[in-house]
Amino acid sequence: MKKFLVILFCLLHTQVANSQMTETIGMLTLQGQLGGEEFRSIGKMQDALNKMQFQQDLAMLTSEIRITFMGNYNSIDKNLLSFNGFKNINWNVIPVSDNEYVVEFDGIDGATCFLCKGRNWNTKKVDVNNGQDCQAENNNVKMYF
Repeated sequence: MKKFLVILFCLLHTQVANSQMTETIGMLTLQGQLGGEEFRSIGKMQDALNKMQFQQDLAMLTSEIRITFMGNYNSIDKNLLSFNGFKNINWNVIPVSDNEYVVEFDGIDGATCFLCKGRNWNTKKVDVNNGQDCQAENNNVKMYF
């Protein structure tokens, strides 16, 4: 009789353990999906932060240029500026005439390219990819101020 009770107890205990294992795997799967969604949300927030940082950096750069050179842009040089530069973006400042200069970005992504095309920069002209439009990656943008 003891053997029967021990075997019955083991069978019942195995069934409970199997149910708990299934429930645990289900919970881990659910948590994994939520974790993936959270990671995507964090990525979107980081992209938005990078765009906002780019806009702030561009505003700081143009303000420094206007204050430092005061309309005499022939002698403008990137090395004369105290601006530290854009994060992970290849950029340059090129004089065009006494009262005009170009801020050039090379290899920027499509979203940043569209930010440059916006009219809130008081640019005289924006040249994207030598007269074309923004592409998904690797854009060359010249902003004439």
